[in-house]
Amino acid sequence: MTHPGAGTDPSTTPDEESFPIRVEFEGAVWDIRAFRGEPLLDAAERHGLRLPRTCRQGWCTKCAARITEGRAEHSSARRFYQADEDAGFALLCSARALSPMRVVAGQHPAFREHRIRNGLPVPRT
Repeated sequence: MTHPGAGTDPSTTPDEESFPIRVEFEGAVWDIRAFRGEPLLDAAERHGLRLPRTCRQGWCTKCAARITEGRAEHSSARRFYQADEDAGFALLCSARALSPMRVVAGQHPAFREHRIRNGLPVPRT
């Protein structure tokens, strides 16, 4: 199910580079656009989609998602590791699209398990 009106963004102009992003969350699908350099969480909120998040700094991992298509960069994340990227995870508060993408949001429990298995830092909550 794609939400009506999803993907329409009056603040996007043709001369500003942006990428189409398909977000799956709690059984729904949202089609949005993210500007180059814009955190995916900010793009989702600009389109009216509220996703799990707490710190907005890549620290708490509440915004963890899986990237199923496309690429993102995490240079501004406080705590994101190559092993996280290799496992297909993203932290939406700090991930910035490098291409069109598909992401599955709400992956905090799976992300915690991944971190524990790989001996990486895990937030207490």
